[in-house]
Amino acid sequence: MTYVLPALWRYFLGQYIKVFSLSLFAFLVILLTTRLEDLVHFITLGATLATLLRFVCYQIPYVMQIALPISSLIATLYLFQRLAQNNTITAMRASGLSFLQLATPVILASCLIASVTFSYILDLSAKAHEAASSLEKELGSSNPIALLHNSKMLEEKGMSLEMKGVLQKNSPASNFIMALRNGENGRIALLIAKKMHLLDDHLKGSSLSFISTFTPAVTKEATTAETPTDSAFDHLIIENSKENIITLYDLAQLVNKKKERLHAADLPFTLLLAQKNELTPLYHEKKIAHESSKRLKTLLGHCYSEMARRISLALSIVTFTLLGIAYGSSIGRRQSRKRMLIATGLAALYITCYLGGKAVDAYALSSTLLYMCPHIVLIAASLWRLARLELGFET
Repeated sequence: MTYVLPALWRYFLGQYIKVFSLSLFAFLVILLTTRLEDLVHFITLGATLATLLRFVCYQIPYVMQIALPISSLIATLYLFQRLAQNNTITAMRASGLSFLQLATPVILASCLIASVTFSYILDLSAKAHEAASSLEKELGSSNPIALLHNSKMLEEKGMSLEMKGVLQKNSPASNFIMALRNGENGRIALLIAKKMHLLDDHLKGSSLSFISTFTPAVTKEATTAETPTDSAFDHLIIENSKENIITLYDLAQLVNKKKERLHAADLPFTLLLAQKNELTPLYHEKKIAHESSKRLKTLLGHCYSEMARRISLALSIVTFTLLGIAYGSSIGRRQSRKRMLIATGLAALYITCYLGGKAVDAYALSSTLLYMCPHIVLIAASLWRLARLELGFET
C-alpha cells in the first residue's frame, strides 16, 4: 500500500494539474474578452502596441482570481468523472482505499493553490488594477482630446459631453455642450459653444457661454437665525464671449482629477490591515464623542468587506475542488446528468452571493455573510454526498 499511494498521487496530481492548466488558460482568454470594451477605450486614447500589451498584462491577475476557482471545479469534475467511467474508483475502493484517501492529493494541491492565491495573486491583482488605472490616466493626460471622445471615462469623472461632429484638426465641432460637476458643492457647470476648433495645443471656441455657481464667503455677523443658509439658493456666474481659448494642458487637468484616497480593493492585504487598524480607533473616538462618523464607518465597512472577499476567493478554490470531487465521483454504472446540474447550481449559488457581496460592500456584516455562507452550504453538500458514496449509496 505504501508503494501504491505515491503512484496514485502522482497520477491524480498529474491529471489534475493538466486539466487545471488548460481550464485556467481557456477561462483567462474568455474573461479577457469580457474586457474588450475597456481595451477599445484604451486604444482610443492613442495607446501604442507596447502600452496596450502592458495594459493587457495588468488585466490578467484581475481576471485570474475568478478563473482559478472555476478551473479547479472543472479539473476535479473531469478527473473524478473519468476515474468513475473507467472503474478506477471501484478498483481502488476494492483495494481498501477510501474516498478521502483518493481525494487527498487533489485537496492538498488545491490548498497550496489557495495559499499562493491569497498571499500573492490577490495582492498582485490589487497592484495591477491600480497600475492599469494610473496608465490609463497618464495616457489620458497626454491625449485629452481622445479622452473627450470616451463617454465612459467622462462619466466616471462626473462629466458629460455632447457635440455635433468630431474634434479634429480642420474639422470643427458644432453645438458643443460640456457639463461637469463641481466637487465643492456638487452643482453642475455648463460650457456651451456654437463651434469648437482644435488647434495645435489648445481649443478655440466661438460664441461661448459659461454658467457656473460659487459659494460666497459669509461672515458670522451676516448669518442669523432668520437668514436662510447659503445652500438654500444658487449664486450664478454667467459669462458670454465671442471667442475664447482653452489650453489642452488645462483640459487635461480638468478631466484627470486625482483620487483623494485609494479604494480598499486597490490595496495589498498588509496595507488593508494597516488602514483598518488606523481607522478603527478614529471611528471609536468619534462614536464616543457623539460626532458624525458616517464616512469612517463606510471606509471601515469597505475594509472588512474587502478582507472577507479575498478570504472567500482563496477559500473557494478548496471549496470548488471538494465540490468537484463529490459530484464528479460515481459508484454506479449509469451516468446521470443530475450530479452535473447540482454541481453547476451550487457553483452558481456561490457566484451569485459573491456578486451580491460586492454590491453591498459598504455594509461589512451583510457582505461578509454573502461571501462566507455559501462555503458552508457547498462544503456541507459535498461532505454529505461523499459520506453517502462511502456507504455505497449513489445519490
